[in-house]
Amino acid sequence: MNFYYCESCNYSFETKSQLFLHIKQKHKQKYRQSVEEKNSSNQFYKDIFCELNHVLSATEHPSFELNEIIEPDSSNLIACIVCNKKCKGNRGIAAHMRAAHPNEWANQKLANDKLKSKEEVEREKFKISFTNITYEMAKEIPSVEKSTIEYLTNDLSFAFDQSKIGPTDKVPKDASAADIFCLLWGSIWNTVLIGINEAIIRSHPSLPDFKFHDDMLKGWIAVWIFTQLNPKRNIAHFWNAENSFVRKMSMKLWMSIYSGLLHLDEKLLDYMETILNQQFIKFWIPSQEVSIDEILRKFKGRCRHKQYDPSKPAKRGLYWYAMVDKNNYLIRFTMRKSGVHVNLLQLCKDYLLTLAEYVPFVGSFILFCDNMYGSFDLASFCSMLGFGYVFTMRLSRLSWFWDWVHSLMKSTPIGDWVLLKSKDGQYITSWQDNGKKPTNFVSNIQCNPFKETVRKYKGGKRQIIVPEISILYNSGMGFVDSFGQALSAPMKNEYHHWWKRKVFLLILQMTILNARVIFQKLHNKEISIYDFYEMLQNELILSWIKHKENEKQKSKEQSQKKRRAYLQEYMKNYRKKQKIK
Repeated sequence: MNFYYCESCNYSFETKSQLFLHIKQKHKQKYRQSVEEKNSSNQFYKDIFCELNHVLSATEHPSFELNEIIEPDSSNLIACIVCNKKCKGNRGIAAHMRAAHPNEWANQKLANDKLKSKEEVEREKFKISFTNITYEMAKEIPSVEKSTIEYLTNDLSFAFDQSKIGPTDKVPKDASAADIFCLLWGSIWNTVLIGINEAIIRSHPSLPDFKFHDDMLKGWIAVWIFTQLNPKRNIAHFWNAENSFVRKMSMKLWMSIYSGLLHLDEKLLDYMETILNQQFIKFWIPSQEVSIDEILRKFKGRCRHKQYDPSKPAKRGLYWYAMVDKNNYLIRFTMRKSGVHVNLLQLCKDYLLTLAEYVPFVGSFILFCDNMYGSFDLASFCSMLGFGYVFTMRLSRLSWFWDWVHSLMKSTPIGDWVLLKSKDGQYITSWQDNGKKPTNFVSNIQCNPFKETVRKYKGGKRQIIVPEISILYNSGMGFVDSFGQALSAPMKNEYHHWWKRKVFLLILQMTILNARVIFQKLHNKEISIYDFYEMLQNELILSWIKHKENEKQKSKEQSQKKRRAYLQEYMKNYRKKQKIK
């Protein structure tokens, strides 16, 4: 009987396949050589491959061949430039070149270093464009009190006409709260009515002839506002009370609309978002300072679009990107959906382009955003539009640059700090106070290096000195957060809604809050959110009451016509009978 011996450990095997499997498991280097020499003139390995393919063909999977198992991925193989040997990946070819061809490896490394040196030259040019302002130099800079109307940086002036902030000419000067709300929803009323009517018929097959109209929607919104401002355990309790506001609409009608919102079409919600983004900017000229951030509304129901953000208080819920101005007016919003990739740079560009049409009339805007959006590409886009910007930036955005900036940081009385100024008027501030990592600020707005401010602690308040850019950044980043707080107060947050109804009601709330901002500016008076909701519900319910009175009058007239016709017919028949007699 013939035996096959392993050349490395001298073990004997009855078949070539056993020998090959032994080589594959115990001697990986030999196994790799066997794979490379499969197509060579070595008859020993050719016989092994033939026999193994024959053995595998007799198993349960005859279509399975050995070549499919042991053949390495040729797409990841790199040929040596000296001996043409194929190695796996960049690391493999590098190890082979260092071991087999040290001289050629040294020459190749020099060539690669030359390529890298070109990138380093570009980086050095970028670094040279910045001037390091030391702590001693910064203390000698005289402090300048900037007005809120104008920000200056070198020769570039971000002038803005504050008198033009407010409603556009398309808003009537004597408009009421309900008029402004209907104006913002003006172009989507009919589509929303059709969509809700279809949803109601879908959810209530017993109402095939149900007709949902404008006044009915206004009345439903008024009753919904009342139920949110005066929450109770059960909705039926509202109709049990005598002389209640909600009794102006029957419970059956209101509940049929409320439950019908569960069956809204998702395309209707997307359409509302698209149109309202056009409507909001049409009726309002924003203030100079705008910020882009996220709004997360807590939601516990089932929804594929539910997001998780540990940095937010709510953690899980429905997520929107939003741009809000200093007056808490929502300019743009976009819902974040699962499975849809969002390019944040392109999102910011689209948001800023909506403001570009007002630049010739009012002036340049100033953008605030956090490190989720901040980048040098966004900074160059703002400079191209003539906008100012203040935002923080992550270390991963041009990491080599921030490593260099952090190497320049010096210990100062306010913490580790460095300030750089470029030839283009861009200011880079990196500051580490009590945090684990330094905060990186990028701006083209000239600020005082340091400023006194009051910081809250657990024990009280304390006056400290910080970079002024941090104060300016914190003041601008609170716009979206304050709008998110206004969404939750004083309304009841219903966590367990079906998500389509939840989104519809949140879009409704966003429109009401924008209507409040326009109303305040139009009538030049402050009004609380609660009082505005009450004013709006009282105005909206009037249209529903008038509609009911008109319907009663029409039904009364119709019944009178029927009665007259019946009496006329009766008298005709009576006269005929009298003639016959």
